[in-house]
Amino acid sequence: ERYRRELHRRRRKDGRPMSFRSQNGRLSMLRSFFGWLARQNHILYNPAADLELPRPEKRLPRDVLSASEVERVLNQPDAKKPLGVRDRAILETFYSTGMRRSELIGLREHDLDFDRGTVMIRLGKGKRDRVVPIGGRASLWVEKYLTEVRPELVAGRDDGTLFLTYRGEPFNESRIARLFQHRHWT
Repeated sequence: ERYRRELHRRRRKDGRPMSFRSQNGRLSMLRSFFGWLARQNHILYNPAADLELPRPEKRLPRDVLSASEVERVLNQPDAKKPLGVRDRAILETFYSTGMRRSELIGLREHDLDFDRGTVMIRLGKGKRDRVVPIGGRASLWVEKYLTEVRPELVAGRDDGTLFLTYRGEPFNESRIARLFQHRHWT
């Protein structure tokens, strides 16, 4: 505990406190070392087993898009092209529901309830199911995608995955990230 407090008080050469990550790294190594000593019977028990690691503050993002900036992002995909409709439906779903990438790629067609305006997210964060609202505009784009585009993308056996790649396969997290990272919809 004294060592943990010392790390908290310690200053770097520039006078700033040691970062939470640095403190965590040093304390984790210490805890692992004592755990190894206890398993090897060099000590009777691990005195660092209950050592609490410092937790960084969780802050909200400083920069938030304005309404006009959000509209500009949502309007980027070319809705005259089939993949543009899909991309717009994906962006609208992200914006409307706030779901994570992993949750979006796990969506199935039957997870959407357009009558109630909800989406069932299965095994989301913490491996928990939850129901979240989806806005009317996002619902319209998803319905447009389902009726006009998705039937053309389905290749072979259809497992019900909502959003499909141009090859008719389900997305993975890196592929959905790349789709929007450096893409210029023209």
